[in-house]
Amino acid sequence: MALIKCPHCQHDNVSDKAETCPHCGLRITQFCKGKSQNACYDEIISNNLSEVEAKRERILLMLKQQKNKEIKYKIGWFAWAITWTIILVLVFSLSEHGSHGLLIVISLFFSIIGWGGIYLCRGSVEQFENDLRLAEKDIAEYERTIQRRIEAHKQKMIEGANALQREKEYAEYTQTSGEAWTVRYFTDPCPYCGHYKVRYSKWEDKRFSIAFWGIASSKIGQKFKCENCKRMW
Repeated sequence: MALIKCPHCQHDNVSDKAETCPHCGLRITQFCKGKSQNACYDEIISNNLSEVEAKRERILLMLKQQKNKEIKYKIGWFAWAITWTIILVLVFSLSEHGSHGLLIVISLFFSIIGWGGIYLCRGSVEQFENDLRLAEKDIAEYERTIQRRIEAHKQKMIEGANALQREKEYAEYTQTSGEAWTVRYFTDPCPYCGHYKVRYSKWEDKRFSIAFWGIASSKIGQKFKCENCKRMW
């Protein structure tokens, strides 16, 4: 085994037996086997550098397109929010003694949606800018960063599945527990969030709605409540 300098990223101590350069991803093994370092370099440069550069350009183009798309989304949400906020202010200023009440509610609703969309898009453009700078500087490090994100997401999904399994096991335990004050959870998941925190609804869950709306309250006939998402049905 010989240690060579990668002809693409110029990092030292790369094994000529390695499949790829650990720093930039350049393919090495198939071009270096049984050849001198100079011959190895010639083979790699003639066959492989164009592939690495093409891959780098594809990634950079993809990131630029995604960044531009996010910018368009933000501009759209901002224009929506500003437009409905202006309408809200104008209608409110022209309203007298509760007139235009319905239009005020509608414009308030749509302006809240617009500002909410801006909030949900926060940080997305900055993330693409950071990824773009990293990919321009070191494409191999960018790919490792993306792989770490994928692994972190997988781990989060596994942890979430394990937490749901523990919730289900506890719900099954509460159905058979003889303890007087144990809250009985159902073994069927919440139809809204999928958690096993479903129990019978109580008067405390409904009293404010009933006190405000009276018999028109939608919670009067609702029998179940999820303690995770707080939804009732």
